[in-house]
Amino acid sequence: MSSTKPLPMHGDGGSQFEIFTVVLIPAVGILLRNLFLPWITHGKRFPSNGRLYWIKFLVDFIFIVAPTLLVQTVLADSVGFVHLIMFSVIALLLVFMLVEQAMVVKDGATARHILNKIIEEHHAPTTFLTYFRSAIFILVAIAVLGVDFAIFPRRFAKTETVGHSLMDVGVAAFIAANGLVPPLKTSSRKEEGERKRASRRFSLIYSSTLLLVGLGIVRTIVLSILGYPYQVSEYGIHWNFFYTLAVVNLVTYLLPSQFTLITATIFAAVHQTALSNGVQAWVLDETAPRDSFLEANREGICSLAGYIAIYYYSRAMGRFIAKTALAGLRVRSWSAAVLHMLLLCGIFAAAQLAAEAALGPPSRRLVNLPYILAMISMECYLLAGCIGVQTISYIIWAARVPHFGSEENPFATSEPCLMTALNKHPLLFFLVSNVTTGVVNISIRALDLESWSLGPPVALCLLFAHMLAATAVPIFLCAKKKQ
Repeated sequence: MSSTKPLPMHGDGGSQFEIFTVVLIPAVGILLRNLFLPWITHGKRFPSNGRLYWIKFLVDFIFIVAPTLLVQTVLADSVGFVHLIMFSVIALLLVFMLVEQAMVVKDGATARHILNKIIEEHHAPTTFLTYFRSAIFILVAIAVLGVDFAIFPRRFAKTETVGHSLMDVGVAAFIAANGLVPPLKTSSRKEEGERKRASRRFSLIYSSTLLLVGLGIVRTIVLSILGYPYQVSEYGIHWNFFYTLAVVNLVTYLLPSQFTLITATIFAAVHQTALSNGVQAWVLDETAPRDSFLEANREGICSLAGYIAIYYYSRAMGRFIAKTALAGLRVRSWSAAVLHMLLLCGIFAAAQLAAEAALGPPSRRLVNLPYILAMISMECYLLAGCIGVQTISYIIWAARVPHFGSEENPFATSEPCLMTALNKHPLLFFLVSNVTTGVVNISIRALDLESWSLGPPVALCLLFAHMLAATAVPIFLCAKKKQ
C-alpha cells in the first residue's frame, strides 16, 4: 500500500469569487456548444435515437462536462484562462455568424424587431431552468468522486466548520433548483385547472418523498454493510442528503406558498436566532454525546430550517422571473431578466457581507444566515448566466441567422440532449453517480491502493469514465422513450 499521506476530506475553503467563476463554466460550455453545433452542421437536426443521437451526446459531453471537470481538477488554477479561451471562441463564432448573416440574409431584422419578438409557449421560455438544474447536477457529480483524488484542490472540498468551498454548494444548490420549478411551471401552464395541478403535485410530492426516504435508508444500510468511510460531522451518524431533501420536500408542500419571501425570511431569522442562542455551540461541540437520535444526527436535523429558507428564497426568485420575464414574453424581457439576476446577486452579496460582519463566516454545517445569503447570491449569478445563454439563442433566432432554430422552435438545432436528459432524470443521475463513486473507490481499495496516491492521468481517466457512465444512463432512457 502506498505510504502517501492521506488527503484530508475537508478543507479550509477558498475564494467565493473563484467559486462563482467555476460554477459558470457549464453555462459558458452550453453557449459555446449552442453556437458551434448548428453552425458546423449547417442546422442539421439530429434524430432522437440511433447512432447520431449518441454522437450528439458525445458532443454535449465534450463541450459541457469536459471543461467543467477540468476546471475542478488539473485546470483549477487556470479557471480565468479557460474562461478567456471559451469566450474568445464564442466571439469568433459570433463574428462568423454576423458575416454569414450579412452575406445570406438580405433583409435582416432590425434591433427593435429582435427585441420585440414574441416568445410563445412552444418557444420553450423555461429552457434556462434546464440549463441551471443540469449544470448543478454536473458540478456536484464531478466533485463527489473528484474529492477522493489529489488532483481535486482541497480548497474545493467541503469545509470542516466555516468558509467558502465548491462542495459546500451541493445540497443548497439542489434545494434551490427544486424551489425554482413550481412558480415557473405554474406560470407556463395557466390553462390547466387549479384542482388538477394540486392533485398532480400532491402525488408527485408523496411519491418523491417516499423515494428519497427509501434512498436514504438504502444508503445508510449499504454504507454500514460495506464499512464505507463517511464524515459524521457532515450530517450525523444516520442522516444523509436524501433525508434532508425529503423533509424539505414535505414541509414546503404542507406550508402555504403565497408569501414565499416572508416565509423564507422568517425561517432564516428563527434559525439564526436558535444558532446564536446555543444551538451552534452544541452542533459544533465534538465532545457532545450522540446517544439519542437527535444528538446522533444534530448536524442534519439542525440545518433543516436553513435549507427550507433557501428553498423559499429560491421559490420567490422563480416567482419574480415568472412575473418579469415570462409575463412579458418578448426577447427584451429576457434581456432585462439577466440584469435583474445580476442586481439581485449584488444585493444578496452585500447582505451576506453585512451578515458575516455581524455573525461570522458562512457555515455549511450550520446553514447559518451568511451561508444562506451566499448560496442565494451564487444562485442568482448562475441564473443570470443560464438566462443569458437562452437570451442569446433567442436573439440569434429572432435575427433569422441561417441554420439556427426554426420559426416553431428556437432550439430545434441546438437543444443539448445531455442537459434535457439530466433534467428529466435528476435523482437517477445522482444515484448512478454515487454508485459509480462507490464502485471506483471499492475497486481501488481491493487493489490495495489508495485513491489519493493515483497520478493525474489515472485519476482523470477514472473521473471521465465516472461522468460518462453517470450521464449515459439518463441519455439511454430518453433515447429509449423516443423510439
